[in-house]
Amino acid sequence: FLLNPEPTATPTPNPIATATPTPNPIATATPTPNPIATATPTPNPTPNPTPGACNATCQSNAQCGSNLVCSNGFCRNPDCVEQPNCACYFVPTPKVPVTGMGTTVAGIAIIAGGILLLLLGLLF
Repeated sequence: FLLNPEPTATPTPNPIATATPTPNPIATATPTPNPIATATPTPNPTPNPTPGACNATCQSNAQCGSNLVCSNGFCRNPDCVEQPNCACYFVPTPKVPVTGMGTTVAGIAIIAGGILLLLLGLLF
């Protein structure tokens, strides 16, 4: 009679660990862009008028040309010192037109006569 034989252990093979190589990253240089230099335009200064000319800077009348005076530091026309081009623009003052004859002795007599005739017409 056979007894159950004892199971025997079957050895399992041990897996062999193998190293998987990881690729080494290669460092690459990223070029940095060079800034481009740009020229900043220099504004041209406003030319100063000829010394002594209209609107030229001054400190006294002697520094201004003929027929000009020094007003607030600038040579100007004495007739219109507020004009930087020394041209005077005058607006003529309008004259009020005279209409009618006004109150004269003849005018008063005509008005009085008209009132008198009106009153007489109402009475009769």
